[in-house]
Parts: sequence; C-alpha cells; structure tokens
Amino acid sequence: MLRFFYTIFKEYLINIVSQVIVTILMFIFFNNKNFKIWFSKIKRILLYQLKKKKYVLVWIDDSNNIAKNIITSLETSCPNYNYYLLRHPREILCFPLNPKVLHIVILIVTDVTKLSENENERNIIQNKLCDYVKKGGFLLGTHDIIYRRTRNNELEAIFGCTITNFERCKEAVRYEINPEYRNHPLLSNLEDTFYLDDEEICWGEWNEDVFVLCKGRNSNSKDVPLFVYRNVGEGKVFWINSGDKNVNVCKSISKPQKEFVKLLTNIINYVGGNTTNVNIKRPAN
Repeated sequence: MLRFFYTIFKEYLINIVSQVIVTILMFIFFNNKNFKIWFSKIKRILLYQLKKKKYVLVWIDDSNNIAKNIITSLETSCPNYNYYLLRHPREILCFPLNPKVLHIVILIVTDVTKLSENENERNIIQNKLCDYVKKGGFLLGTHDIIYRRTRNNELEAIFGCTITNFERCKEAVRYEINPEYRNHPLLSNLEDTFYLDDEEICWGEWNEDVFVLCKGRNSNSKDVPLFVYRNVGEGKVFWINSGDKNVNVCKSISKPQKEFVKLLTNIINYVGGNTTNVNIKRPAN
C-alpha cells in the first residue's frame, strides 16, 4: 500500500517539477533580448510581404509629436512607404536591416544626443547602420548626428566628416544651391536660394568625395556645406544642417517648414528611383 502511494506521489512530483522547469525555460526564452529582436524582425518581414511597402524609420531626439508631424507631411508627399516612428534608436535593431525591406533611416539629432548612453549598444547600432548602408541602404542624418560630442565615430567615418564647429544665427539660414547641381533631382522644386530657420550652422572638415549640394556662409564669410551626400559602398548617406535646439527645437523642424519637408521628400524619391538620375562625375568643392 505504501509503495502504491509512493509511486503516485513520485509521478505527481515529477510532473509538477517538469512543468515548473518548462515554465521557467519558456519565461527565459520569451524574455530573451535576442529572441525579441528575432521575433520583431520576422514580424516586420511578414508585414512587408503583406503590404508590399518598404519601411521608412524616423527618429528625433525630442518630442514624438514633432516626428509625427514630419511623418504626416511625408505620407502626403511620398505615400508609397510604411513610416515608423522610433521611440529609441535601439529599435532599429528590431527591423530587418535589408535594403529590400528598409527604404531609409532618418535620424534627426538636435541637441548632442547620443544614440545610446551605453557605449556598447551605441556601437552596435552604428555598426548595423554602416553595414546596412554599405549593402545598398540609405541613411539621412541631421545636424548633431556627426558632432564630435555625440560620439558616433562609425557614422562620422561613413558620412565623411566630424562636426567640430557651430555658430548661432539670429536670422534664418540661407541655403544656396551649388550651380553645378542645379538640375539634380535632390534639389527639384527648390529655389536657387531658400531659407530655413535652423537657428545654427555647424561645420567640420568634409572628405573630398562628399557632394555638397547646398552651401551657406558663417560669420567669417566662409562657405559652409548645409546639404550633402556621399556614396558609401552600394548605398548613400545624406546630411542636412537643420536641427538645433536652444529652448525649443528650431522651426525648420518643429513646424516643419516646407523646404525641409521638400528636402526629405526629394531624398526619399531619389533613393527610391522615382526621379531621373543625373550623372555626377565629381564632388563639389
């Protein structure tokens, strides 16, 4: 009789212990960071297959409402994409960084904001973005994305510049189109000279292979690149001066101003092949 109860109890105990072990393993598995990233990527790929719309990722280091307004404007001017507002740059890792699925990543950095305060995570994000661009992807950054104190060394390398200087502007920043590229699709529907309320211009030493499409001038009357792009591997990177934050984010972004939206629109259309390509043999000086 005792042997019978012992056998029953033993089987019951084994069953309970096994269920507890399975539950613990499932909890660990589903809360594993790598699993979450893997699952998110699979989900994004499936959504892409259903909608047949490539992703445009947008992040701003300020109010999400500003980013939402920019996205709303882009959804009107470039409706054939699936726009996604990133709450934090680390969310980039939850997307398939494949040019066939991801159209472009837009990083609007207004106030010396790092992609992550954690150096290891920051480097992982940068390396993933660099690999994505080199394989044929596209990256747009603004203002402080390559400022030296933002510590984006890998991005500085592919953009071809480290921003080291800045100067506040009492008036709107004057953008002058480089006459050599007047007919380039990245500059379509823009005046030869236009103005953006950036509140600041910043500059550094740009690589010689960078294409300077628009210039401005600092207080020393020195030419300063304001809108540039660079070929990197099979992809491209773009940089726009807009993005300063004093008390509030500059009006060129916070409104957003139509010329700023037009620059973004032209970039999205250009990398999507929705324009007539113009052959450029050499960068502007």
